[in-house]
Amino acid sequence: MSPTIIKNKILLNVISIVGVCGLFLFLINYDPSNEPSNTTINNTPEGTLIFAIQADPQMVPPSEASVYKQTLQNIVKAKPAFLIDLGDIFMIDLLSTKNVLSITSRFTMMKSFYNLLGSIPLYFVMGNHDGEVGWDTLNTKSYRKKYFPNETYDKNYYSFEKEGSLFIVLDPYTYTVTKPDSFGWHWTLGKTQYDWLKATLEVSTAKHKFVFIHQLVGGNNKARGVIQFAGLWEWGGNNTDGSYGFDVERPGWGKPIHQLLLDNKVDIVFKGHDHLYAKQELDGIIYQTVPQPSVPEEIINVTDKEYGYLKGEIISGSGYLKVTVNETNINVDFIKPDGSVADSYSL
Repeated sequence: MSPTIIKNKILLNVISIVGVCGLFLFLINYDPSNEPSNTTINNTPEGTLIFAIQADPQMVPPSEASVYKQTLQNIVKAKPAFLIDLGDIFMIDLLSTKNVLSITSRFTMMKSFYNLLGSIPLYFVMGNHDGEVGWDTLNTKSYRKKYFPNETYDKNYYSFEKEGSLFIVLDPYTYTVTKPDSFGWHWTLGKTQYDWLKATLEVSTAKHKFVFIHQLVGGNNKARGVIQFAGLWEWGGNNTDGSYGFDVERPGWGKPIHQLLLDNKVDIVFKGHDHLYAKQELDGIIYQTVPQPSVPEEIINVTDKEYGYLKGEIISGSGYLKVTVNETNINVDFIKPDGSVADSYSL
């Protein structure tokens, strides 16, 4: 089955940061006087929850401040209970010069944008560019704790419940201590996080269950893609030759992550990393890749084949997802910066 392609398909621009000079040139494009909005959380019908999701804001070229600010303003207008950001926010590892000045500049710049949310709570999911990976000696979590104290917890994985729904945030980076390559078993949640995930799912009586992660624990050799690679490595349990390798590579763990989610009736896995909108389904679980909120339409590009997206609803363009949940229904809307709805579905 071929994917449904909407809008133009081109090659994705490669994001790079050329030293501190390039960083400061880019800072010219955003308004440092951004003030918090006076936001009041909407009184939605009892038992109904609205939340927003964005991924990979990055704010390095080709991201533009005007596009990102429009997306954030749209989020504010939707009056969600909270926003979940799926990571690649601070882009620390792409700084050619990593010092207090350059790192601080990234955190203060992103703080300026998040101030536009006003009183809307913010939850972070860490990405591979956020300076908190297990294979790097540099870790910038202390900066995040300084500038985002309410959004920074002891661990980068956590869960919470609201209006009868369970929200689980996963971290595939802290326990991945060998920089991954084509051998996908290097990627791991680690046994401690895996056991926590299993216990959290099994004790929950929530009607709806959602998982948030920047990328799969695996994927292709650049950690891209979703269901085409969901059967591999720690996520799916298989080796690339089709043999089952989970019990050998993860002795005593029990079952791969996908099976764990399936057995515990997870509704949707939300992920970022690939800079496009892609709704896919595997064994009844929706795998939803979330687009960037900050890149102009004319240079957003769907790289479906390069990243392994061969099935599903694949849409180019930037924006955010608005999710509305009640006891019997989950509705997902892809909202573009101009406010139009590019896709919508219900479960």
